[in-house]
Amino acid sequence: MEIKSLLFENTSPRQIVFKNIFWLYFSNIISKFFKFFLVVYAARILGPASYGAFNYALYLVGIFFMFSDLGIGPLLTREYQKEEVDKNKLISTSLILRTILVLVAAIVAIFFYFFVQDPLVKTIYIVLLLMMIVSNGREFFIALSRANNKMEYESSASMLEVALTTILGLFFLVKTGSLYYFALAYLIGSLASFLYMFFMTLQYIPRITFFGFDTAKKMIILSTPFAFGAIIGTLLGTTDVVMIKWLRNAEMVGQYSVGLKIIQLLFVVVGVFATTLYPIFSKFAEDKDRVARILKSSSSYILMLAIPLFFGGILLSDRLIVGFFGEQYQYGVLAFKILMGMIPIYFMITILDVLLLAMNYQVKNMIYTAIAAVSNVVLCFFLIAKFSIYGAAAATIIAQLINLSLTYRLSRKILNQGFIEISAILKYIIAGILMAIFLFLINPIQISTFAIMLLAVILYFLILAIEREKNFIYLFEILKKTTK
Repeated sequence: MEIKSLLFENTSPRQIVFKNIFWLYFSNIISKFFKFFLVVYAARILGPASYGAFNYALYLVGIFFMFSDLGIGPLLTREYQKEEVDKNKLISTSLILRTILVLVAAIVAIFFYFFVQDPLVKTIYIVLLLMMIVSNGREFFIALSRANNKMEYESSASMLEVALTTILGLFFLVKTGSLYYFALAYLIGSLASFLYMFFMTLQYIPRITFFGFDTAKKMIILSTPFAFGAIIGTLLGTTDVVMIKWLRNAEMVGQYSVGLKIIQLLFVVVGVFATTLYPIFSKFAEDKDRVARILKSSSSYILMLAIPLFFGGILLSDRLIVGFFGEQYQYGVLAFKILMGMIPIYFMITILDVLLLAMNYQVKNMIYTAIAAVSNVVLCFFLIAKFSIYGAAAATIIAQLINLSLTYRLSRKILNQGFIEISAILKYIIAGILMAIFLFLINPIQISTFAIMLLAVILYFLILAIEREKNFIYLFEILKKTTK
């Protein structure tokens, strides 16, 4: 009963926070790993051209729908908590606004369909368009469940979607090998998730009888920062894939995307870590010295993980790309090696983004992200034309470096002090280099990739122990205490 109360009920602020974090992390990790398994199999069966067409169509349709929310979801969740708010009016207006925006995005996307020339993309475009309509419609109910502290609904919906998509996707691939039916699996999964969220949150939806123009006007004004942030984030995350298809072809998108999927899977590590930091930074926002100390230790821990991932990914790139996706993706190995530079950069950006949000500097942070997004577009245009997918990878790295340098400079200015432990990072780099040498020597030997990775991890942390690196020793002492 205690476990049931802890994970399903709203009994206290502390318990609610724990429950919400648990369900979001649990579903996120499960979903990411299952979808990665599906992606690996799909890439093998479909081949670079068809798999590239799928990714391009998915990203392309996603661009049209980046205007379908405009921050209404997060705003609904936030405003719902205020006692003075007319909840019925807020929900009704949010639902109608969201419906209008989704319909407008769908109309624009349908219009663009007639300009699509690639037959592979055209085959799945409408299916993925319908999936995006359903997914965006579901976001309203997700926002409503978050407003009522029912994260378990969102988590269950996410796991239902990924389960159906994975099962049907594998079934269709085995039976037909068809790109169309593979896309159809995504639509069915999204539809099931939508219906689940609808029925679970139906109790919180009032009778829709009015549209509050004043409320709508206020929501649009208040949601502007959320909207711009979402739009800029979407552009930064999709530019490389879309422009590879535009300047090259679908096959190159496929070669590029497989490495990108591995890296996105690794991003889960920092995503989970960063989310836990937000309430801590918010709580001590006025005490800059304390925030700086927390940020210093957090940065050290996250780089402790990022550096071995960076070195390991580069040295094992052939094993990872070819081993997972097959020999047909050999061309994408070098792009993956370049993209691995994203790991330490993105890990740090994520931590700093959380800091700036907690310190109420989200507008400046949004401007910096916009600068990075524009830089990525310009760099992709020139570098893809000359260096194909390797240019796209380089452009992405440079754009993210620009973003990191700007956010780091601002964070240091806000805190009036540095927060990077140079001595600790040097120890991580030394341990990472020694681990890389080990991987270079052992890589030609015919043993499993998992065994090599396990040995490399053991060696890395053994070197940190020998170096008496304080952050690692601290974690080790905590681990010893918890196992007693």
